Amino acid sequence: MPSSYLWISALQHALKRNRRDPVSRYFQLATVDHDGYPHVRTVVHRGWGDDGESVLFITDSRSQKVTQLAAHPRVELSWYFSVTRDQFRLSGDAAVYTSTDDSLSYRSRVWSSLSEAAQAQFFWPEPG
Repeated sequence: MPSSYLWISALQHALKRNRRDPVSRYFQLATVDHDGYPHVRTVVHRGWGDDGESVLFITDSRSQKVTQLAAHPRVELSWYFSVTRDQFRLSGDAAVYTSTDDSLSYRSRVWSSLSEAAQAQFFWPEPG
């Protein structure tokens, strides 16, 4: 389904043009904590939502990101592609899908696409 947003096709094109650079899958995610302080970290792009317009990434449910997103779902993403020098800044509302959600299609799809090494990280000691 083609997107009605020009940035989606431009971002997908940038991802395709930069696919040989493994770093192109990383973007920066900014959240806000309960005191209003911003927190920026790098996450890995894991695909698109069913709408073709939602950026998917994963995180450990024990991480501060989950708590911050539950309290303040507004986020900003910053994506820079060093090969083509394209840059994207996106803002919007995040949705967190957990094991208790009825809609597990995202979780199942992303989880099954992870390597065993990536899956093993979720069984490490608590983040932070």
